[in-house]
Amino acid sequence: MKIEIYYFSGTGNSLHIARELQKQIPDSELIPIVKMLGRDSIKTEAQAVGFVFPIYMTTIPNPVKRFIQKLDLLDKTQYIFAIANRLGTSHGAFFEIEKILKKKGKTLNSQFTITMPSNDPKFNYNIPTEEYIADLETTLQKKLPAIAEVIIKRENAKEKDIEAQDKIPTFLLKVVPHIIALTNKMGMDYKMFADSKCGGCGICEKVCLSKKIKMENGKPIWQKDIECFLCSACINFCPNKAIQIKSFKTEKNGRYSHPYATVEDISNEK
Repeated sequence: MKIEIYYFSGTGNSLHIARELQKQIPDSELIPIVKMLGRDSIKTEAQAVGFVFPIYMTTIPNPVKRFIQKLDLLDKTQYIFAIANRLGTSHGAFFEIEKILKKKGKTLNSQFTITMPSNDPKFNYNIPTEEYIADLETTLQKKLPAIAEVIIKRENAKEKDIEAQDKIPTFLLKVVPHIIALTNKMGMDYKMFADSKCGGCGICEKVCLSKKIKMENGKPIWQKDIECFLCSACINFCPNKAIQIKSFKTEKNGRYSHPYATVEDISNEK
C-alpha cells in the first residue's frame, strides 16, 4: 500500500515527526507541501495520504489549507490521516480539514496531535530547554508506533486531544479560521526587519518558504507583494538573532529550531 506523507515545516518540528513516522511505515514517501504549491494541479494515486503540519493560531497554516484544497484525491485514495503538532493549546485544524475533504467526497480517517517545542519568539518567549525537548522526544517515540500501526491497518482513529494544556471551546475554534481569512484580506501581517546585528549571510532568504525574502545589497528585504507563510524560519535560523518582529520586542527573546533540522532541510522544501 503506497502511502504519501505531505509535510509543512518552518523550523523542523513537523519534518522530524514526518521522518520518524516514515521509518515505521513501509512503502511510504515524504513530500514537502511547499514544493507542490506552485503546480497548476496536484494529483495523487496513493492508496493512503497523510498531512503533517504545525498549528498556527489554533488551526492549519494557510499553505497547508490551500494544498489540501488543491489536491486531487482520486478513487485509489481510500485512507487519509493528519498529524498536527502544537505547543499545548487545543486546536480546530481537523475541523477545517474535514470541511475541505467533504467537498471532495472524502473523509479524514484518523487524526493525531503531538506536543512539540514552540518556535514562536513573540511575547514572553523562553527557549525550550534540552531536558524539555528530550522529554517531548521520548513521548513522541512512544506514540509513533501506535500511530503507524493505525495507518498501516487503515483504522479509523479520531484521537481526542486530551493532553491540551489550554482548552478552547469548540465553537471558538471553528470561528478562528474566518477571523484569519478576514485579516488576510485586510493585508494584516507581521512586519519583520533585520537589525544592526545582520551579517548579510543570506540564511533567511534560503529558508524562507514563501520566497518573500530576497537579499539586496547584503541585506534581507521582505517583498510586499509576496505572502508570508508565518513559518518563523527566518527568525529562528538567523545565526545572529538579527531578524525581529515589529511591536513584539523580539530582540530580548530566544530562538528555536529543531535539533535534527538544518538550514538545508528547510530550504529543500521549496
